[in-house]
Amino acid sequence: MILIIVSNGVTFWYMNRIPPQLKEPNYFTYYKNQDLMPEGKVGIFISHLIMPEDMEPDQFHFIAMKTKQYIPWPMRFLFEKDKGLIELANKYNLAYIGLSFVRTKEDIVEAKKLITSDSIIISKVETLAAVKNLVEILTEVEYILIDRGDLSTEIGLVKVPAYQDYIIDKAVFHGKKVFLATQFLKSMELNPVPTIPEVIDLYNTLKKGIYGIQMSEETAVGKYPKLCLDTIAGLIDEINEERIV
Repeated sequence: MILIIVSNGVTFWYMNRIPPQLKEPNYFTYYKNQDLMPEGKVGIFISHLIMPEDMEPDQFHFIAMKTKQYIPWPMRFLFEKDKGLIELANKYNLAYIGLSFVRTKEDIVEAKKLITSDSIIISKVETLAAVKNLVEILTEVEYILIDRGDLSTEIGLVKVPAYQDYIIDKAVFHGKKVFLATQFLKSMELNPVPTIPEVIDLYNTLKKGIYGIQMSEETAVGKYPKLCLDTIAGLIDEINEERIV
C-alpha cells in the first residue's frame, strides 16, 4: 500500500521523493486540478490515471477527509528493473544488496527467492509500514539501514528522533546491525568544520550501538569528503578512549 499526501492543494516536496518503482514507464500519471478541489478540503487531484495492467479499475478508490485526501492502490514490491538489478548482483556476486521501500517481511522473502549469490541483504527502513512491521522484518535480515530522509516524509521531521531511537533499540535488542543515513555532517558540504550540534548528534548516535554511517551529500558532492571521514573517525576514537575514572 502506498500513501501519497499533498498539502494545501498543490504538489510539494514529497512528490519529488516518490519511490523509484512508481516512476516506471506507463505506471501512472498524475495531474493537479484546482477545479476538482472540494470546498474546505486539501489534497491531491487526479484527472487522468493510467492503470497498471494487472489492476482492475474497481480496485482504485478515492477517499476524501477534512484535512487531506489520499489515494491508496495495490503496489507490488519488485518491478522488472529491480529484478534485473538483482540478476546483475547475482552475476557478479556482490557483497550486499540493498532493498528500498520495504514494507513487510514478505517483500524480503520475495527478493530472497531471486538472490542466488552470497549477497547479504540490507533492508532499508524508510516507510511507516516498515516501522510497524519492524520486528517481523528483523527476522528476515541481519542488516538494516535507516534512511531518515525518506522516513521523515512519511512521519514528519519532529518525529524522526523518537522513531530513530525506537528502530535502533529494537534492532540492537534482536542482535541486528544498523546503518544510519542522511545529513550527519550536512554543513560540511561547504565548510571544513562541522557545527557543534552536528558533532553532538553524531556522538550520541555512535554511542547508540549502530554498526555504520552512510554519508550522502557530504561525500558525494561536498567539498570536504576526507574531513568528513576524519571527523567520524575522531569521534569513534574519542568514544573508545572514554573511561569512568
